[in-house]
Amino acid sequence: MHEANVVATELARKIKRWTSPWHVRLVLALGGLLLLSLLVAYRYSPKNASVECVFRIPASAVSPETKGDAHRVDTCVHLEESSSESERILGLSGRRSMTQNEGMLFDFGRPGEYCMWMKDMYLTLDMLWLDQNQEIVYMIENVTPDTYPKSFCGPKSAQYVVEVNSGIVKAADLHVGQGLRF
Repeated sequence: MHEANVVATELARKIKRWTSPWHVRLVLALGGLLLLSLLVAYRYSPKNASVECVFRIPASAVSPETKGDAHRVDTCVHLEESSSESERILGLSGRRSMTQNEGMLFDFGRPGEYCMWMKDMYLTLDMLWLDQNQEIVYMIENVTPDTYPKSFCGPKSAQYVVEVNSGIVKAADLHVGQGLRF
């Protein structure tokens, strides 16, 4: 019995020592740093938001999607949104393929001269610069990966850039002055 009392007393001393203000503050500080780092990581991680049916392309430009016995042709162009700095830097880099009716929308938040490049790209793209009213103000077609490190810049009135597969601008008959909806 005496031995059990000694063990219990020693355990009580250790618990008291680890719950001293110094240890509690250290644990709270480390927990706070961990929480802060998780919040920062979440804030700057891609969210994969998308904008549906920004414009349409002819059915002949899209491969039909097969579901069971049905064939469906989606002629809407869907854009993945890229609005944070880290998402804009990454863009479409490293992607080896993208369906004909997909692309990326870069939202810079305010008008300015925004430049795009083809770093780590595998796809040939059409690029469109749009103003704050979502009207096309400038376009470049068939930008190939081998153009890197050259930059392609739009006018100072652009707030958005849209990147789609090469040939989509022509297939959708897009032109400067045309408005897109998103």
